[in-house]
Amino acid sequence: MLTDQCVSVTDLKKNMNAYVKDLRRDKIIFVNNAPVAVLMDVKKYEKMMKESNFLNIWIETTTPSRRTIKKNRI
Repeated sequence: MLTDQCVSVTDLKKNMNAYVKDLRRDKIIFVNNAPVAVLMDVKKYEKMMKESNFLNIWIETTTPSRRTIKKNRI
């Protein structure tokens, strides 16, 4: 994790406009020294969701069902 991506929630509250304007890199939001959220560009998020959906569909269509696996074992 790069330090320029880590932001405390306190700093985020104080400088929200600056962080929103500069979303070239995702920001990892920390509360009490623990990561709790990610701030990212909406276009990047949408692309990630589409790729995730595509991957799930691909897995569902290429992985044999459990019924098929059980039939082959008998």
